[in-house]
Amino acid sequence: MASPLTKVNSKTHKVYQRRPGIETEIDRAVAQSDEYLAARAQEHDTKSPDYLHSETLVHLHRRAVRMGMPGDVFMIALVSRCEANLKGTIDNRTPQVEELREEILSEFTVALAEDAVQGGDDMDYFECMFNSAFSTLRIDMYNHHVGLLNKTATAPADVEDTVEGDIFAPGSKGMPAKGTWTPPNMEDLVYLREVLAFIKTMPREEQEVLVLCRLQGWTQKRAAEHLGVDVRTIFNRLERADVKLASVKEDAL
Repeated sequence: MASPLTKVNSKTHKVYQRRPGIETEIDRAVAQSDEYLAARAQEHDTKSPDYLHSETLVHLHRRAVRMGMPGDVFMIALVSRCEANLKGTIDNRTPQVEELREEILSEFTVALAEDAVQGGDDMDYFECMFNSAFSTLRIDMYNHHVGLLNKTATAPADVEDTVEGDIFAPGSKGMPAKGTWTPPNMEDLVYLREVLAFIKTMPREEQEVLVLCRLQGWTQKRAAEHLGVDVRTIFNRLERADVKLASVKEDAL
């Protein structure tokens, strides 16, 4: 059975409630095998009986990590859908559009990872109305981005995406590679909170490769193409970042 949500809606002053269909989908999903769920997470046809709504994927990721198991397959599926959403909702004429899209993806990815590890309720709204929650994040960060640039740009849709739709189908580049980094055991869960906080203090170029290659599961080749550098540069940045992260773990033990 799906665990109850605890976050209170600031507008209604009531605890968030999942839609009945999502509640039922989660209840059925948690009774299925890990292998079957991993296969279902790759299904992007919304008419398929194996399709998992984004709200369910959020729940399954949070549940897996809190139980000390990898939740990377669910994270990868969510990131792929969000990536497609950003390509379809933020105009290519927006100044520094690729950087903006990457910042939004990074913000979502880190927030989901932090929430899963800490056992909080910050992502409860994403389990109720994922599209609406993500569009709020997207619009807020877009407005901040354009405000900092002090430039006029084509605005994204200023209404919330309240219905699951084709915009969450995978983008033309396909699914990110498997291998998203998630805590392999309970020992790692203890210090992941400090790791995530430490990542935010790193130079931007190291933050980028960690989020792309460790959290979002991109290959070094894809990250290099996205950032406009060679693979060796990505390798070196990851190596420097990994050394720093290793020191955080040593300090936490």
